[in-house]
Amino acid sequence: KIELKEESGGTEALAQFETLYDREKQGWERPSRSYGKVDSKVYAEVFGGHAWGSTCLQVRGGFEDVAAFVWDFDSRASMVISGDRERTIEDAGEGNFTRIVKRRHQLESKYGFHHRDRIFTSEMSLHMVADNEIIILIQPHGECTKPRQNTRVSSRTRGSLSEGGLVIDASETIAIRLKKINVGQTKIEYACELELGLGTSRGARIAFVERRLEEMAEVSIYFQRLVPLEAMKADDGQALGYDLLWKIKYRKQRVERLKVVAEKSRALRELCLKHSWLKVMLGTALDGSLHRNKTVGTKLVCVSEEEAIQIGKNLVPSLMTEQLAVAG
Repeated sequence: KIELKEESGGTEALAQFETLYDREKQGWERPSRSYGKVDSKVYAEVFGGHAWGSTCLQVRGGFEDVAAFVWDFDSRASMVISGDRERTIEDAGEGNFTRIVKRRHQLESKYGFHHRDRIFTSEMSLHMVADNEIIILIQPHGECTKPRQNTRVSSRTRGSLSEGGLVIDASETIAIRLKKINVGQTKIEYACELELGLGTSRGARIAFVERRLEEMAEVSIYFQRLVPLEAMKADDGQALGYDLLWKIKYRKQRVERLKVVAEKSRALRELCLKHSWLKVMLGTALDGSLHRNKTVGTKLVCVSEEEAIQIGKNLVPSLMTEQLAVAG
């Protein structure tokens, strides 16, 4: 449990958050993919190493639980969600609410090139603004506060990732506001500003900042999957639908995604145990192959696997014209 006093720099932290979050850039664009109804924006100039992004979403988790999860920098779950190669707390600091953290992340290329890993060394601090509002700031620390140099180097000095080649010191400024909306509902507002080096392509910078924003979507998915079947509401059904289609590009990926979600989502796992045919029906629907509809009049408790497959086929036309979360 996080216990803070309102004197913990909340006013100044709130001002820093608002400055970064409201720094809407002219020429901003939407990310290449988004989770559900999340409101996200990204921006990067044509040249330089700078990138900016913001996102806003609600998480189906208690305020203190979500805050503790985001604050737990080096947990296994945070490592998986972020995709970082390394993630460590270098100095826990005094009072446990200011720490020096370091993470190493591979810069992805949209054109198949190999980029050197970026290392971010930052000061992470947690501030209470009000009883139900917390700000978490991540700011450059030490050498990372110096201006970034051009990252273009000759192939002779570049090294290779497979051989543990060179890495580049980069910097990130991140501001996160968490607000209690209701019991079991927390709002996250997130903004980040990255300096990745002057030789970094615009496409790579956009991809990197999108990956940062997606970390918050992954936090939402993590908590959504903890909701038990008896606590599910209509919005939870939508969120489950978004989870099933998250980061899916090809039809074959849908069934693989279903296997993952059916295993990790508590509600869907309980429902599949209750109705053994459900996973077969969902897999058929997600496969997306068009078939002629046939009426299935069997009661829910008596549905066979063959009938479940037919129900899945019947769902395909509506799923092709509506978002999965609201179709059918």
